[in-house]
Amino acid sequence: ILGFGVNQYRQYEEGYMPSETNGKILKACQNPIIFETFVQNSRAQLGEKAYTRITGQLETVKKQQADVRRSLIFGEGKRTGANGFAPLSLERLRNLLLYFIHECEDVFNTKMNKLLFYADFYHYRQHGQAISGLSYRAIKYGPVPVHWDRAYSLFDDVRQEIVEFDTGITGTKLVSVSQPDLSLFSESEKDTLRKIAETFSQTTAKEISLVSHDEEAWKRYVGTAQLINFSAAFELKAV
Repeated sequence: ILGFGVNQYRQYEEGYMPSETNGKILKACQNPIIFETFVQNSRAQLGEKAYTRITGQLETVKKQQADVRRSLIFGEGKRTGANGFAPLSLERLRNLLLYFIHECEDVFNTKMNKLLFYADFYHYRQHGQAISGLSYRAIKYGPVPVHWDRAYSLFDDVRQEIVEFDTGITGTKLVSVSQPDLSLFSESEKDTLRKIAETFSQTTAKEISLVSHDEEAWKRYVGTAQLINFSAAFELKAV
């Protein structure tokens, strides 16, 4: 499948170091999606029986990995009041991030945290359901999604760039060249995303953090370990 000879495999099993090129191939093939490409290209040599068996095993591995990635962000994976009864979808979350990255200026981690908070709580107030599937806690700098750090590093096409300011302080900015797919969202969800982007597009991370400090969702829960109850959505002030 990989184009290596029998002797090469035996040497690697005995502990020999692969060449740089072969090492990169072996590393890349740890990703089942990439390995699947090699399998498809070798279909004729493998024969249909072996091809079907290998692709079946790959589907199992991909599902297992997807389940692990999903649990890292959404926990038990149940739609409850803690996540605003929103659909729990990594692809929807990815496209939420992409939308705000492209529609708002200078989306640092802190700003993204607040954009997601306002989108979820505003839509919950208007329609009884959040959008992202994330739960929130109140920390020093305002409401933040639980496991936000995992969420922002999970997707290959969402990059985190370290930016150093004139003061010497650094921040992490989210960037991407990928375009969001809004077909995954309902009309009311798209209206909400547009409203939040229009409201906070020019707002800096520091400014939106200060705005969020005026929300009951933050005041009531800061200093506690509790998740912010979505009932606080009915007391939003900024939107």
